[in-house]
Amino acid sequence: MNNNGFWFFHNFPKMRIVSKFLYSAVFLSVISCGEKRPGLVVKNPTDNDLESKPIVIKKQDLAGSGKWIAVYDENNKKLNVQHDDLDGDGNWDEIVFLANIPSISETEFTYQWNGEKERQPLKVQARLGVSKERNGTFSEVTEHVMDSVQKAQVIPQLYQLEGVVWENDKIGFRLYFDERNGKDIFGKQQTELVLDSIKGGYHKLKDWGMDVLKVGTSLGAGSLAMKDGEGKLHRLGNTPNVKYKQLVEGPVRAIFELVYPEWIVNKKTYQLTERIEIVKGEHAYRSQIKLVGPDYPELVAGVVNLKFKGKETVYKDNGGWSVYSFGKQSENGDLLGMALTIPEACFASSGRIEKDPETDNAVSDSFYASLKPENGIYEFDFVSGWELADKRFKDKKGFEDYLQKWVIMRNTPISVEVRK
Repeated sequence: MNNNGFWFFHNFPKMRIVSKFLYSAVFLSVISCGEKRPGLVVKNPTDNDLESKPIVIKKQDLAGSGKWIAVYDENNKKLNVQHDDLDGDGNWDEIVFLANIPSISETEFTYQWNGEKERQPLKVQARLGVSKERNGTFSEVTEHVMDSVQKAQVIPQLYQLEGVVWENDKIGFRLYFDERNGKDIFGKQQTELVLDSIKGGYHKLKDWGMDVLKVGTSLGAGSLAMKDGEGKLHRLGNTPNVKYKQLVEGPVRAIFELVYPEWIVNKKTYQLTERIEIVKGEHAYRSQIKLVGPDYPELVAGVVNLKFKGKETVYKDNGGWSVYSFGKQSENGDLLGMALTIPEACFASSGRIEKDPETDNAVSDSFYASLKPENGIYEFDFVSGWELADKRFKDKKGFEDYLQKWVIMRNTPISVEVRK
């Protein structure tokens, strides 16, 4: 944990990237002018090809010193590198870049320190737009506290798009920052970021895409609940003093946190922190959750099944569990796949609920995965494929193929060796 009380994705013991820094070997890459760069060797000992794998390296583990890092692949092509300050002290803590890592391979990169930061376009964003005057003009904030519980769908709106949005070149999501606390999906047909400029009219198909999901009182696109000892679900929502904090955004990824300090379930008070990450090129987001309270109950992440009348698929493979549906379940009547993927150590069970009018903040029309903590952390990913966003999702097999590659990419450990 850092000095703000938050944890890092790459520090979590079950993080998909396991970095091992070995300084005994010496590797020098010679470029045309004779300058020598230190190297990075990414090792994949498995039979799995990894596409667009995020490579995360701490600043303290890099050889040399300077202000900023440039990374080059084996063909001397400069890669997009994001420098992330996750503890908020004004200095970056780690770099991240994307790379294809073949099976049973050692892929070499070189890097050098630069005096000036290279300007790179924003490709992934996390955003909360606030209109204090409720006049339709929204200003982005990087930190915000919802000091009193907001009623749903109040016009004029306090929050642009009703809450927090996160988006990459493939897909967008939002969280209703009010009593519902539901998660929703924006299907995209263009790679440019659009959610910062949209205020309304998103329930109908536009050139950029649309809101593809009807959430209702379901668990939407990975919304959270708690399962009590009697098996009843209590939605995370209707809690005061919820805090949003944007941690990073840039050319590779965006990360933000939501802190719920006063979640009361069956007269017990919990503090829940959810950290959400979205990475360029992925039809998904990643979630890690920390719960502080009198015990460690099962948490639930869910998926809406309002329009899906079949049975969700549950299977275990490649070191994790997947729970998913695929069918004509978008608001536009298109094919849409939605999945929860969970590390094996965090998976407890799966289930379905049609209607639960008896618990506070009732949950309905959802299938879900029950989560248990590993080392105090709950973890899941939410994956979605819309047929108008990618031709691979025009049939169930295409979605299942993407889902399988996703699980492999997330569960295949790699090592990174820094060579001076």
